[in-house]
Amino acid sequence: MWGVRRRFGTTAEGEAIPLSGANMTVSIVVCLPREVESLRVARGVLGAALAALEVTGSCREQLAVVVSEACGNVVAHADGAHAYVLKVNIAAGRCDVKVVDQGGGFVYDAQTPRVQPTAASGRGLYLIDLLTDQLTVTSDLGHGTTVSFTKRLDFTGTPRG
Repeated sequence: MWGVRRRFGTTAEGEAIPLSGANMTVSIVVCLPREVESLRVARGVLGAALAALEVTGSCREQLAVVVSEACGNVVAHADGAHAYVLKVNIAAGRCDVKVVDQGGGFVYDAQTPRVQPTAASGRGLYLIDLLTDQLTVTSDLGHGTTVSFTKRLDFTGTPRG
């Protein structure tokens, strides 16, 4: 017989509860080389976790874009860094991401948009800010940069509220 297969977990008291991505926690920490090929790995690791938690395709695509932009900025601009760290925490219906490098850092002013509408590059932080719910950039000249962002997740069959 065909039908929907429900997955269940148990509470501390032994009661069955339906398992869904909305009530699971996933933490991922990956140290990646500062190479273009690492972008595929970063997207793949995050995408696999989000797919397993049944996050919608459009939400996964948006997160793939912002992770690519954040990691791509390290590859392109973190002079002096040989590697970077991707930290992902998925819990309580949201995805928190940090991309940390030990490169040269830069002066960041969140109040001054640097994107020109016709620019072919320089849109990374703008896109991250546009596609996520919160963006924080911390950079220390000579000591590296941390780009942190949070996105509320949409799950298949669960309306966003």
